[in-house]
Amino acid sequence: MAGVRERDYEQMLELATDVLNGRAGVPPWAHVLAELGRALHTTTAGLTRANWERREGSPEAWSPNDIGTRRMAEISRRLMRAGHPLARHYATTPDTEPRTGAEVMGEAAWRDSRVASLSRELHGAGHVMSIPLPGRTRGLRGFVLYHADADGDFTEEERAYALRVQPLLVAVDAHQRQLERWRAMVDRAGATGGAAEARAKPRAEERARQYKLTPREVVVLKLLAESLPAVAIGHRLGISTRTVHKHVEHLYRKLEVSDRLSAVMRAQAFGLLPEGRPGPDGTGPAELRRPPPPLLPSQCTLTDAGEAIGCRGAE
Repeated sequence: MAGVRERDYEQMLELATDVLNGRAGVPPWAHVLAELGRALHTTTAGLTRANWERREGSPEAWSPNDIGTRRMAEISRRLMRAGHPLARHYATTPDTEPRTGAEVMGEAAWRDSRVASLSRELHGAGHVMSIPLPGRTRGLRGFVLYHADADGDFTEEERAYALRVQPLLVAVDAHQRQLERWRAMVDRAGATGGAAEARAKPRAEERARQYKLTPREVVVLKLLAESLPAVAIGHRLGISTRTVHKHVEHLYRKLEVSDRLSAVMRAQAFGLLPEGRPGPDGTGPAELRRPPPPLLPSQCTLTDAGEAIGCRGAE
């Protein structure tokens, strides 16, 4: 089995940059999972949400994509009911770094576990690694990757790759979640009135294209409306403050305004943001305000060119 190469990280970096600039298609997870699977030589790769207390798992995306929704849901259910050690680990510890089943249980205990047996039966794989994403899920929301028995457990080199790409995956996830909330928010606001009137109104993406806003600029605009300063927007999205200011400059130019309040009001007038009750400082709808997700240990920030910088330990 070939090892992880520097080019593997560069390809994930290119993919993440494409996603953030709206060039990778929506949703992007099929592309991300395929790239993780290629670089880490997996039999199966999935993005999963798990609730440890309820022993429930809900797959959001997976590769290869021919497994089927019902089949993936059943696999996830059986593994969680068997007591998936990674879901337990992330639910009961503050750890947020990539880990393998053998790493958290011990190699002998993992090899003899019910979950390892089920992994061989359901995925044709005797080894598992997770790359967690931040959030409030009790247990695990993140990428779960499976190695065939013949390949052995994930190597130190593969774990290092997983840790290195984790900030890229976090940035893509934060971007996608904000973009999905923006779409739902704008489309819901545009659906007021009769059905015929709602059909006649352009959907969120069409409105953004009309004003030549990129998906990244749309996400920054939404967070501006939540009254977040540039530093907080950068933390929320996993990008540098300098990059946030760059996006804000582009927004001001495209909306033909010179300050935050004018940008939000102009965006509301254009249907790019819903009208609503102003927040505490008068810059946006208060109901949109949410606290930022926790930062990951070893998190990096992305420059506007997509370069990961400023990696740091837990704060």
